[in-house]
Amino acid sequence: MVTTKEFKYLSDLEQKIIEETNKLRSNPAAYAEQLVALKAYYDGNKIQLPGWVNPLMVEEGKSALEEAIADLQTARPVPILTPVEGLAIGARDHAIDLGSNGLVGHIGTDGSQPIDRMNRYGTCTGVCGENISFSDNTLSEARWHVMQLIIDDGVPNRGHRKALLNPEYQMTGVACTTHTAYGETCVMTYAAEYEE
Repeated sequence: MVTTKEFKYLSDLEQKIIEETNKLRSNPAAYAEQLVALKAYYDGNKIQLPGWVNPLMVEEGKSALEEAIADLQTARPVPILTPVEGLAIGARDHAIDLGSNGLVGHIGTDGSQPIDRMNRYGTCTGVCGENISFSDNTLSEARWHVMQLIIDDGVPNRGHRKALLNPEYQMTGVACTTHTAYGETCVMTYAAEYEE
C-alpha cells in the first residue's frame, strides 16, 4: 500500500484521509465492519459518537448507514490511490475558497469547476472528480471525513460513495482548511490519469 509519509505537501490530516480512503478501496467488506459499529450511536436523525461535543443531525438516519454497509459488503476491491501534488494544490484552491467564504459546493467563487482547478497545475485526462466533506472541529478526524462520504446521507444518487469506490481513479489530491460556517472542510480530487 502507498504510504503518504513521503508527500511533504500534505498535512497529517490530509495524509490520513488518503490512507483511510485506501483502506476502504482495498477492502470494502472489512471497512463495512467499521460502519456497523456506528449503528449504536444513532438516535433517530442524530449521531452522537463518544467524545463529540454536539450530536450531528442527518436527514435519513440509520437507513443511509445500513445501505452503505450493504453496498460495501458486496463491493469489490479497487486500486488504491496515489497522491499527486498538482491535484492537492487544485483541491487546496477550492478548500480555501469555500472555507474563507463560508460556502459549500463544487463551483468556485471564480466560476471554476473541479476540472478547471485540477488543470491549473497539470492535465487531467480520463475520468476526474471531487468530493467535499465538512466537519465541526471537534469531529476532525480522517475516518469521519471518509465515513460521512461513504454513508452519503441526504445525497440520493450516492455520488460521494461512488467516487470513493470508482475503479477508474488512480490518483488523488486532498486539502483541508478551516471553514467559517462549518469549522473545517476537506476537498478530495480524483483522476484516472494526471500529468503535472
